[in-house]
Amino acid sequence: MLGEAGESLIFIAVPSTGSIDNVNRMKKRFADFAIVQQDILLNNFHGDNERIKNITLLSPLFQEKFIIYTHDDSPISFEKFREVSKNQDQTKLKVGVTSKKGTTYDTFLSISGLLGLDLNSFSFVVDDYSVLIQKFKNREIDYFITFSLPIVELEERKQSSKVYFSHEQISLLKSKIRQLSESNFSNDQHKTLGVWSFLIGLNSSINLIGEDKVIKHLMKVDERDDFISKEIQNTLKQFKENDHWHDDYLSTIPVSEYLLKELGYKASYIEKYAQVIFFTFVVFFVLWAFYFFNKSDLAHKLGRIYVKARYKYIFL
Repeated sequence: MLGEAGESLIFIAVPSTGSIDNVNRMKKRFADFAIVQQDILLNNFHGDNERIKNITLLSPLFQEKFIIYTHDDSPISFEKFREVSKNQDQTKLKVGVTSKKGTTYDTFLSISGLLGLDLNSFSFVVDDYSVLIQKFKNREIDYFITFSLPIVELEERKQSSKVYFSHEQISLLKSKIRQLSESNFSNDQHKTLGVWSFLIGLNSSINLIGEDKVIKHLMKVDERDDFISKEIQNTLKQFKENDHWHDDYLSTIPVSEYLLKELGYKASYIEKYAQVIFFTFVVFFVLWAFYFFNKSDLAHKLGRIYVKARYKYIFL
């Protein structure tokens, strides 16, 4: 890709353990761009700890899903998953996770506490994604937990399936775990939890390239069988069709003006500003008319209010 000045730029994909790792790299300027889940981004942009600064949201990418992969032939309910864990004698079930400091592990702990799952029934195996996938396929681990896009390699495997949640469980979890929403598995109607993931960039790096070039590349599908490209295309289509999603997901963080224009949100902004200006004008006109017709009485009342306010202020 060429930069704004015509220079050739090379992008390098750097492996990480997830959104928290990605945000920390952005804070330390070890990365120019990153994929970050919405809840992690908001916590680090508005939170009390060290905040991430000088960044812009370039695009929503896809909805990552909380998935517990099992060796069953068909999806199983969380109730069955919980019963299986209870029926273990001394042998603990081996659960694969990429980190004990990331969103996946934290979400699993929260779900376990809310839905009565005994964590003492599990032994956690921490490793890289590719290693865990292979261990799962070799049945060296019993379950593989991820908060990501579905893993195509496991989705196409006949001897693997997923744990799903009931409508009541989803409602409870959504009320207790912020920023999570209801989501369907891609190949059936069973439900799980999901969270939107965004592409963010350092303002200095975006200026070097040009935000329009980055977003145009995201909007292109180079290969018909490119799963991720299709997910991004579908996400952009959904955000374009649902105007209220701007207020739900994009309103509290800096967003690319080019993206807003492409999604058709600019018109709604103009309408909102026009409404504010019109309302302000109406209020001003009413106050002016009131003052004009009741000038002496208004001045007398304002004087009394002023003295009363000063009197209260002095004694407080």
